[in-house]
Amino acid sequence: SQASKWVGLNDFNNEVLWSMWDKYFQAYYWALVTMVGYGGTVPHTAIESLFSFIVVSVGVVMYVVVIGTVGSIVLNLDTIENGYRQKIEHINEFFHLRAVP
Repeated sequence: SQASKWVGLNDFNNEVLWSMWDKYFQAYYWALVTMVGYGGTVPHTAIESLFSFIVVSVGVVMYVVVIGTVGSIVLNLDTIENGYRQKIEHINEFFHLRAVP
């Protein structure tokens, strides 16, 4: 039956209940929650949907910041190591040109 599906529960066909912006918000909420993988709880009111959307968005932002920070640290370590190797190569070149044993 239509009532047991998410479209029936949210009554997207009722234009009085749902404006165009509500439909966009619900679609964006569904895409975000589906992408992140949280789908166990279903908000029933607009306030619950907004709260869930904010909590999931904050979680996504925190996850992205942590992953970006770790990636930046690893990249900087590689850059420091490359600089060290270049200095060693220059020193070895200098010793070789000056015939230092």
